[in-house]
Amino acid sequence: MVFVLYLILSTLGMTFIKMGGDDLNFVLSKSVFQFRIAFIGIIGIVFYLISFILWIIIISKYNLSFISPIASGLAYILIILSSKFLLKESISSYQYGGIVIILIGVVLMNIKK
Repeated sequence: MVFVLYLILSTLGMTFIKMGGDDLNFVLSKSVFQFRIAFIGIIGIVFYLISFILWIIIISKYNLSFISPIASGLAYILIILSSKFLLKESISSYQYGGIVIILIGVVLMNIKK
């Protein structure tokens, strides 16, 4: 359950940060420091920070050589899907092919001997 929550918060965090990045304003001069980000971007940062804490919990309980490739692959798939449906980005046939290959890899990594 923690793993699924990690994937969801990580994906939404990155997606919301991207959505809030359109209103990003950063100014640094001798007398002025200004940083402005949209509210959705702040929510994204909070989600991503929580996902990082969950990631620390996850890697403390599982073999890193097992959990890291699975998490990276599934996160990649979820980010592609959120980019398509939430950000309206176009997805290439190569990316869809990559999703299939990643899913095959996740299945192979979960086969018990």
